[in-house]
Amino acid sequence: MAKRAVQILMAGCLLICLAAPDAASQKSFMSLDEIRPGMKGKARSVFSGSKIEEFDVEILGVLHNWRPRGDLILAKASGPQVDYAGISAGMSGTPVYIEGKLIGAMAYTWPFSKDAIAGITPIGEMLEIRTPAIGTGPSRSAPEPRERGEAELSELGISPGGIKAIETPLLISGFHPAVLRIIEKETSGLNVIVAQTGGAGDAVVPDTLVPGAALAAQFVTGDGLVAAIGTVTYTEGDWVLGFGHGLSLGGLVSIPMSTAFVHAVLPSIAGSLKIASPSRMVGTITNENLSGIFGRLGNVPKLIPVDISVKTDRDEQRDFHFNVMTNDLLTGTLAGWGAANALVTVAGSVGDMTIDAKSKTTLFDERGRAQVFEYADVFFTNDAASDIAKMVSVPVELLLRNEFEKARIQSVQCTFLVKRDHRVASIEEIYVSPQVAVPGDSIEVMVRLKPYRGESFFERLSVAVPPACEGGSLKVLASSAPDMRVWEAQSTNRRLPATNLQQLISQITSAGNGNRLECVIYSQKEEAGIGGKAFPSPPSSFSNVLRSTTRSGAVVEKPAAVLAGSSLKTDYVIEGSRSVSVKLKRQKAGR
Repeated sequence: MAKRAVQILMAGCLLICLAAPDAASQKSFMSLDEIRPGMKGKARSVFSGSKIEEFDVEILGVLHNWRPRGDLILAKASGPQVDYAGISAGMSGTPVYIEGKLIGAMAYTWPFSKDAIAGITPIGEMLEIRTPAIGTGPSRSAPEPRERGEAELSELGISPGGIKAIETPLLISGFHPAVLRIIEKETSGLNVIVAQTGGAGDAVVPDTLVPGAALAAQFVTGDGLVAAIGTVTYTEGDWVLGFGHGLSLGGLVSIPMSTAFVHAVLPSIAGSLKIASPSRMVGTITNENLSGIFGRLGNVPKLIPVDISVKTDRDEQRDFHFNVMTNDLLTGTLAGWGAANALVTVAGSVGDMTIDAKSKTTLFDERGRAQVFEYADVFFTNDAASDIAKMVSVPVELLLRNEFEKARIQSVQCTFLVKRDHRVASIEEIYVSPQVAVPGDSIEVMVRLKPYRGESFFERLSVAVPPACEGGSLKVLASSAPDMRVWEAQSTNRRLPATNLQQLISQITSAGNGNRLECVIYSQKEEAGIGGKAFPSPPSSFSNVLRSTTRSGAVVEKPAAVLAGSSLKTDYVIEGSRSVSVKLKRQKAGR
């Protein structure tokens, strides 16, 4: 009996010990039920260097269910740090305490407000970002009427509809102004403010994260830096909560998490901004949603190396190395920014350029098999930064977001040979010989090309007519390789949608080669429809009459059937296309 009592006592002690950490955590929080207008407290954030400073807050009210399954605490901040600059970009995640208990993170504000008014994401909602096994936050009561918080806003002359998330500084270092303009354009719909920064240098930055400290989500490292800056809200053991709102990157993520150094706060009527620099990587952000970000200290995620070599016709050459985060939505874009930055840093961003570009991407499919995807193109541009960014980013995005299987990018390598001239030739006309062909014979195609500010010249291609062709007429089409791929997709059955990853890679690979002149011969039959009946392959006289009348009917061209083709590489980027018809004799019996 005594032995049984001891076992029960030990089991009870064990349960108490297991529950103690969670109970202690609960005691450090204040739930929404306890929060009342007029309560005063403190908030913590970094405004210079790595020093965490406190300032005052006063609760105005609570907006219940202001978004689906979300509440918002309203507070007025005061103190020398915010009286002049207000709620600054980079303060997202600033922890707010009442009676020493954490109530949540500053995450929202009202632009052009006279006072420093903040919307606070409740800590209970932020704790839900964690996996259920880690624990649960304080419970929430049933929603109360929203008027309580709205009335407080009305007294301050602020419209509830004007609320927006505190902007996240997207801090950029080592990037050319032309690329900065691309970044600003491509992030214009997101809740970020793009600003240039530099490295932290020899600044002393703590090697860990604590509530109120500056927190960086690093997207790009190496010869350029891209990072989003916010504030740590709460830590427990090896995990970290911050920001109080999401980064719009799709939930489960793998982003390097680092400490940061704040150089200064730049006051502005339009919106103040923390200028900061990421410092030491200390862990990984693994999840994000509308309530904030969640990360773990310790292991840092593996980044994707992007290596770029740029050479010009003026013997300028330089190599660049970037590392970009792994993310289906963002990896391609980040690699494109790095490629564009490398190019314009060496060759400049203004003026006509002809670029011979090659990229090599190594990836692993979901079965762990390595595949090498190579893409090459020669094109003319007077907007080098934008065009190179697209040339690198689009194929990577297509691979990562393909509908067939999970693909993992291992590395990206690019080489760019830049000529500062306008090496473009337009197709003026094509001539064929003979104009009446016999199945099995070859058609000689002469393509007249007109270079920019140059004399016209001819290129010759030969295309064999398949022996099995029937009599009638054929068409000959000449264009650049990229334009031919577009025509095939629109007018033939040759460019069917990919049905697996390998086919997708093949289609992407064939989309370049702007300096390649291509020629095809094809047939295209018509089908006439009138009175609900179809007339396949109608005589041309019937089709012409049907087209010229107002009778209810239609002439539809069926998909073109490509019969044969030929191509050659030129010294120019090819533009335009031309086509001509060729009559086809029936083969004589016995030939």
